[in-house]
Amino acid sequence: KLDPQVALRNFVALLLNKSEHFKEMAAEANQRVEGFVKAKPSADQVIGFVKSFIDQSSYSARVFEIALHCVFQVLEDHDALQGSIKPLCQMRSANKKHGNIGDVEVTEGPETLEILEAWDAKYGKSYLRDELDELSEKLAGHPETKTAGFVVDTEPNLKKEILDRIVELEQLHSVKLKIESFDKWVRSQLERSGVARDIAAREWLLAFAKALCQMSRDRAPIDEPADTWVHELRDLAETATTKFRR
Repeated sequence: KLDPQVALRNFVALLLNKSEHFKEMAAEANQRVEGFVKAKPSADQVIGFVKSFIDQSSYSARVFEIALHCVFQVLEDHDALQGSIKPLCQMRSANKKHGNIGDVEVTEGPETLEILEAWDAKYGKSYLRDELDELSEKLAGHPETKTAGFVVDTEPNLKKEILDRIVELEQLHSVKLKIESFDKWVRSQLERSGVARDIAAREWLLAFAKALCQMSRDRAPIDEPADTWVHELRDLAETATTKFRR
């Protein structure tokens, strides 16, 4: 019985209010992260901040992917990659159907499909025997790939059968394969930037904040609702800054 035009006008108004509210929250969250960065945290402190955010956040697996992708955004900014980083894929698209190898991919150029380097994020899982077999199937379609692997949020389970399988696949596909913990992977990748690790880490945190706040959609087109993430980021940045200055 509600007048459809009145309903539509009210609905549009609610969407606009929500959008403006999100922009205000995002600007505030980004500002607080910038405040934390201005305090010049070390690389270890930045890694700890991001790790804490991932573990405490809603939908941790997706945030984990975003964090990894943002590391490579920093590398691209410093011309430290042989190719171009692909924009962040949507969740669950890293499979053979979509032609992906991992969540973070470097191609020969912006318009090419040749994947030179690929990393797949695995949150909450350290034993990756089945994932190695799936990776082998993906690499069969991408013989140009030089480096591929997995990043896990804890220490990876590298029992003998896993290490043996890695060697087999490296020989089969002429590729370098790795399974690394988040901490080790981030540190080793930041070294590639060519700038001091602390500086690269701060740049990473800024890129991470902009991605979550929908401020870098050309690189990180996140389609999931980001309201909760922005709230969580704002609060954690405020807490971290307060502790850091004490």
